[in-house]
Amino acid sequence: MRKDELITYVVGLGTPRLIFEIVQSIDNKRITTAINSFSLGNGMIYGLGVLVLIGILSYQFSSYLILRYYRKKTENDRIDIGLASTDEILDHIDTYSISKTLREKLKTRYLLRNY
Repeated sequence: MRKDELITYVVGLGTPRLIFEIVQSIDNKRITTAINSFSLGNGMIYGLGVLVLIGILSYQFSSYLILRYYRKKTENDRIDIGLASTDEILDHIDTYSISKTLREKLKTRYLLRNY
C-alpha cells in the first residue's frame, strides 16, 4: 500500500471514528444514544448513515488534497530540476512513491493541461 492510499484510508476511517468518540465522550453517552444523536433523533440507522457519509466525504476530500499536492510537486520539480520535455516529466512522475491510479491521474492532468 502506497503513501497516498494509506493517508486516504486513515482519514476516511479515522474521521468518523474521531467524531463518534467525541460525541460519545460528551456526557458519557451510551453507544446507541451517541449514534442516535448524529441523526438528530431520527434513529440509529440514520445516525450510522451520517457517519458513513462523513467517512466517504473525508476520503474524497483527502484524495483531492493529495492529488493537488502532487500536481504542485510536479510543477515545482519541473522548474527546480529543469525538466524540459513532456517525456521527462512523465518519467519523473513514475519516481514518486504513490499508487498507480494517482500516477495515471497526474499524467493525464499534466498532458491535458499542456495540450
